[in-house]
Amino acid sequence: MTTYRIAESSGDYRKCYNFVRSVDRPVSKLTFPTVFAENDGGSITSVLGRAKQGGFPRTILYFNLRGVNPAYTLIRQLSLYEAALVSVDTFVHFISIEKDPDWLDMLETFGFKILNEEENQIWLHKDLIDGR
Repeated sequence: MTTYRIAESSGDYRKCYNFVRSVDRPVSKLTFPTVFAENDGGSITSVLGRAKQGGFPRTILYFNLRGVNPAYTLIRQLSLYEAALVSVDTFVHFISIEKDPDWLDMLETFGFKILNEEENQIWLHKDLIDGR
């Protein structure tokens, strides 16, 4: 069984950083909220976290897709993450992803709209109050 939690302790963040390194992704400084999926063995299978790029807060997503249903995992993590954003009076959600039509389709299904496209990434946003 997979559990989904918000990172609270330095140990939680350390586990998230170790996971990000294990999937060969650039490591950004993660801040609240950072949500991670952990399997029964205590291994992290995905991290959805908040980081700053150029002083602008954005959501970053790291997955190990072996044995994971990405859509189900993303739904669970986004629900927890967006509830945490609203709890601290943040009502717009920004996320950037590498250009990938499958991920883009999935995020558009969850209410995200394209904000900007760059050479290798796409920026999306979602209004957490009314879904605009």
